[in-house]
Amino acid sequence: MDNAAAMELMIKLAGVHPAVYRKLVVPLSIRYDQLHVLIQLAFGWENYHLYGFHLKGQARQYVPALTGMGFDDDEILTTQAYVYPDLLQTDIVYTYDFGATWEHLISLNKIITFADLPGTALPSCVTYRGNNIPEDATYDEETGKVLPEPEKFDKAALNKKLWLWSRAGEQMVHTENLGLAPISELNEDF
Repeated sequence: MDNAAAMELMIKLAGVHPAVYRKLVVPLSIRYDQLHVLIQLAFGWENYHLYGFHLKGQARQYVPALTGMGFDDDEILTTQAYVYPDLLQTDIVYTYDFGATWEHLISLNKIITFADLPGTALPSCVTYRGNNIPEDATYDEETGKVLPEPEKFDKAALNKKLWLWSRAGEQMVHTENLGLAPISELNEDF
């Protein structure tokens, strides 16, 4: 599509019932490392754990750092790859916290053209279902209960965070604060 500008993604937390998902509108030019930050914000998580992406049914993986066990041809840095070309082929699985293994299925819902873009903030959450599950929670499949209790999801607050993130610039995106703190509040270590 020649006039494509953005995409609507369905990001669903796998294996949790009732369903928990966020639909985000993001630019076509988003990289995997940037999508990781948006997912952290969308699900109310704080980036305390390792993460990775892989294409559904394929060995190719996108990781924040190489494993150090020798370069694997199927391992690509998240800072060096774009999400859009992969979503044209298949869904993507985002795994967060390899101990708890929170998996998210990422699907391409639709392409948004430049003509359809006015009035749509990039990135933004357009719809959702379910509250934020604490990242260190446990999920009991038999009872369908999450402990501790999920935190109330606030779409307006998320969209404000996404707006701030989009204006922060990459030089301000730090894992400790997801790039949301004003420069005057950043740790002096940076």
